[in-house]
Amino acid sequence: PSKMSRRIDFYYDIVSPYTYLGFEVLCRHRSVWNLAIHFRPFFLGGIMKGANNRPPATVPLKGEHMMQCDLPRLAKHYSVPLVMNDRVVEIMFNTGTLSTMRFLTALQQKQPDAVEPVSRQLFYRLFSSHQDVAQPDSLRAAAEAAGLSADVTAAALTDMLSDEVKSRLKSVTDEAVKLGAFGSPTFIVHTEDGRQEMVFGSDRFHIIGDLLGVEYKGPLKQLAKL
Repeated sequence: PSKMSRRIDFYYDIVSPYTYLGFEVLCRHRSVWNLAIHFRPFFLGGIMKGANNRPPATVPLKGEHMMQCDLPRLAKHYSVPLVMNDRVVEIMFNTGTLSTMRFLTALQQKQPDAVEPVSRQLFYRLFSSHQDVAQPDSLRAAAEAAGLSADVTAAALTDMLSDEVKSRLKSVTDEAVKLGAFGSPTFIVHTEDGRQEMVFGSDRFHIIGDLLGVEYKGPLKQLAKL
């Protein structure tokens, strides 16, 4: 593909620890692979319902392996500051991220360039500093840390309550299910010959590279600035 033609649509919910890994590694490859990344915030609860899926941690042995082995190993491998604990699990399963994803959807409507840095701050709050990501004060803090002005943040906090934004988030979630999504992260890779290939999970970057016609040389260790 030409340098400007590589595109990935990234469908995600920040509630997923594997998505934090996939988000960072994808962003690191933007310049290496000359990628245009289209961020598509969705609501994972709606995806799971639409796909008749259930969280992997609901399988006891799988959940134990994820928490104690898989995620710590992957966090180290990808150099992502992800640390699972009971506080994270409580937020993931009890508090949820519906309001979080509505906030990101509201930002995307009027400030699309803000979606990536605010998502990064929200991932960090949840998985690194183990703080709330659902309450308005938490969303405001994440936006402020990402460099957004108070006015832009206030507008998004208002807009996220609107029927338009709620409908938009549902629409993107339904769109992802129609594309075959059953979890997060979901990548839609646009190939040189015009196909759209769905790839699931944070550990398929070698396959994404194959589809794009570029080489995956590893996770790239540099962290984006928080």
